[in-house]
This record gives sequence, C-alpha cells and structure tokens, in this order.
Amino acid sequence: MPCAHFRDAAPHILATHQRNVDGDASGRPELEHAPTTTDPIESCYGELDQVLIIGAGMRATFGVAVALLFHAFESAAAKRARAKEAVARRKERGIGDGSEEEEDKLVAAWNVTIYSNLSPEERCAIIKDIRRRYKGLCVLAPKGVLEEHAKAKLELLKAART
Repeated sequence: MPCAHFRDAAPHILATHQRNVDGDASGRPELEHAPTTTDPIESCYGELDQVLIIGAGMRATFGVAVALLFHAFESAAAKRARAKEAVARRKERGIGDGSEEEEDKLVAAWNVTIYSNLSPEERCAIIKDIRRRYKGLCVLAPKGVLEEHAKAKLELLKAART
C-alpha cells in the first residue's frame, strides 16, 4: 500500500507523465534529445515510496533508495540481466546500439557504489579513516550545521517581524 502523500500525488504524477509524452515538442531542434517520458524520475519516487513504508528516517530512506537504484542488493547475474534489459530498451528508443560493451559499462557503473566489491584492504582503509575522522564528520560537523541553521532561522524570524 503506498504512502498517503504518494497516493495523493498520483493524479499529478500521471498528469505530468501524460504531458511529457504528448508529443507537443516534436520538430523543435533544441529538444531533439530531451527525454519524452519521466520514467527515470518516477522510478526514484517508487524506490522512496518502497523504503518509506518501513518507517525509516529520512537519511536512511534516501540511502536505501539510492542503493536500490544502483542495484546494490542484487547479485552479479541479476545486474547483468537488468543491464541487458536496459540496453535493449535504449536501443529501441534509438539511444544506443545494444552492444555488450554498453551492458558492461552499465554494470560497471552500478558496481562502483557497492562496498562489498572493494578488496578487504580497501574496506579496512575506509573503516580506519572513518574511525579516525568520526568525531569531526559525524559529531562536530552536523552540530555546526544545526547551529548555522538555527542562526539563519532566527535571522529570518527577526526580519519577518520588522
């Protein structure tokens, strides 16, 4: 069952989709390579909706949604199959040639984001670096951002009252 805000947004999303595929921009050279559907954007909303259902916090929601978009939880064979489908769709649209090289590039792009693809030495180096810089990255930096945000908010409130 979709989250309430996505259910409420469905008519607007559908209207946007229909507006983007109505063909009214045909014949305009500046829009020759513009996307004609919002499928990539809509799939992002779908990933967010799927993660929001579990009740995670916003940062966790976006982290998991991005991981899903990059197929981080899929096996190598599943990624290859998805890449084959994506390349075939692109070829149908006239974007690519459907070659195995295109599939390889897509799979490589997805693999870059996966922590488990790193060697044990690289993972160890990352963990050591995070441990070394944890206080600055995860404690002090967010505290400073919150303080700056609070100061800016106070200034806006003062300006609004005058």
